[in-house]
Amino acid sequence: MAGQVDDTGRERMARHGLRPLTDHDGLALLTATAQAPAPLQVPVRLGLAALRQHAGHLPPLLSRLVRPARRVHGTAGTGGGTAAVAFADRLAALSLADRDIALRALVRAQVAVVLGLNGPDGIEPDRTFRSLGFTSLAALELRNQLSYATGLALPAGLAFDYPTPEELARYLRAKVDDEGAGDRAALRELERLGTLLAGITADSRGRSRIITRLEGIVADFRSGSQENAAAYREVDEASDDEIFSLIDKELGV
Repeated sequence: MAGQVDDTGRERMARHGLRPLTDHDGLALLTATAQAPAPLQVPVRLGLAALRQHAGHLPPLLSRLVRPARRVHGTAGTGGGTAAVAFADRLAALSLADRDIALRALVRAQVAVVLGLNGPDGIEPDRTFRSLGFTSLAALELRNQLSYATGLALPAGLAFDYPTPEELARYLRAKVDDEGAGDRAALRELERLGTLLAGITADSRGRSRIITRLEGIVADFRSGSQENAAAYREVDEASDDEIFSLIDKELGV
């Protein structure tokens, strides 16, 4: 079955933790499988170090075999959403022309990795992935590589829906702009809010009300609901008699 696999295909499998079997090892595993009572066996040699590099992007069967590599808290690799925001922020610091250049370079660099090339110089932006020798497995690997690099959730048919590096780079530009805009706007507002809060003294009469409202907003953001902020606001605005009445109801008095 592997007789037609070329060096590029072998390198691709090695990057995903699939190590080659010798004829002797293959026959030995076949014999062991025939004699084993288990109903399903997979005769494969896995490179756990290579698998670990893809932790977080592995199918469930393989993800249980390795622990994800530890990353520094707060870096782009701590999660898909964080990576997407960091990647979008890096692009936002560039001019429009430089953003397009950076995305084209990213796509071409990942294409070179998938194809096992020394660099992206020979990859023409308007040449189709199919003409470059892409198979369905190569297309899937390109999707995974770009998803990991950008933190974006990308479709499995990415290389078929956007069949050239140029089209793919344009798609990523739109995707980054769309997904990062809301996050960046929220972060900007939080910076403004932080500045306002810093100007409120510890003995301010409204300090406790502000804290109550903030706690409700944070609770809603964590839970994905809109109930806590309203409840916290009701408690904050309630009179003493209303608070005692609420406590009595909760205690069944």
